[in-house]
Amino acid sequence: MQFASAISTAEDAGQALEELTEKVNRELGDISLSLAIIFVSPHHESCFAEIGTRIRELCGVDHLIGCTARGIIGASQEIEQGPAISIWVAALPPESMTVFATEYQSTPDGVTFSGWPAGLDEMSANEHGLVLFADPFSFDPHPFLERLQEDVPGLDVVGGLASGGQARGENVLYLDDDVFHEGAVGVCFCGSMKVSSVVSQGCKPIGDCLVVTETDQNVILKLGGQSALDRLQDVFSDLDSHDQEIFQKGPHLGRVVNEYKESFGRGDFLVRNIIGVDPKRRAIVIGDFVRPGQTIQFHARDSESADEDLRALMHGQQANAALLFACNGRGQHMFDEPNHDISVLQEALGTVPIAGFFASGEIGPVGNKNFLHGFTATILLFDRIP
Repeated sequence: MQFASAISTAEDAGQALEELTEKVNRELGDISLSLAIIFVSPHHESCFAEIGTRIRELCGVDHLIGCTARGIIGASQEIEQGPAISIWVAALPPESMTVFATEYQSTPDGVTFSGWPAGLDEMSANEHGLVLFADPFSFDPHPFLERLQEDVPGLDVVGGLASGGQARGENVLYLDDDVFHEGAVGVCFCGSMKVSSVVSQGCKPIGDCLVVTETDQNVILKLGGQSALDRLQDVFSDLDSHDQEIFQKGPHLGRVVNEYKESFGRGDFLVRNIIGVDPKRRAIVIGDFVRPGQTIQFHARDSESADEDLRALMHGQQANAALLFACNGRGQHMFDEPNHDISVLQEALGTVPIAGFFASGEIGPVGNKNFLHGFTATILLFDRIP
């Protein structure tokens, strides 16, 4: 298995493809490539339809998936504005992957999917993963992730929602020589392929764990038998001035995904926004549904905590290639310096091939279940071979 990545910021699409092809061929030489994953900025809109086909021709690659995105990640750069095309290629055993395109439709009997990935029921969730790119205006990833949870529990799904368009029909999804403006595309890694995932939600826990004792859908009424708002105020008053300032700017709440663990730490909480309070009911309103009996902990997010979280999760990781999907609210919107997330990955992994994009929502696992996130960096690692 061999990998390479490249990025071009040329304004002309033809020149960009020549640069990408030259970089990939120089790095890998004349070998047979089985997969290319591409990310294209909206600046190349006039050539959207031809880009995938041209890359397959120029690189001699068997299969290709990708999407359009407002911000492009590749090699050692995060291009948040301006034209860019990023490519990630792999030479893999033929049996190690399956590409697919899917759409879903609501019926009286529930949600059905066309183009469901073949062979999923034969996959071992401990050794395989799935990459998914979806159009946010036509494809709700939640039913897809729920279906996967039923069919292959524990399978890691990593990816993101295309961010290049502002309305339905403006995004492009690539699958081989085809382009789609709706639905989702992806690749299943199987056979001898070994992958693992990292999801950095960019938050730090504050206060102690608490048990939800009364709820009303996404409204938490009581924590540990006391009003949720009073509990929140108690936690806030115990913070130092620095953490109080952080929490006021970005109040969040994490709920434990796997309640069967004896203790909870980094990576055990699904973090969601606190979107308001209900003073009359002394309640907290969050961006998720909760139920009595769940364990929660308040979290705070800022650039410092996001940097700390990503570095902690990447510490000790090894891989010979990676894919990175970061929220479009990260980058220089969150950090003072450019290229933050990809720099952290390279510090941990070395100069391995990396590509990705800034997404309108990121997909990744927490506690052996897959979720759609915001403000995260989700990463798929292709493990180093001894």
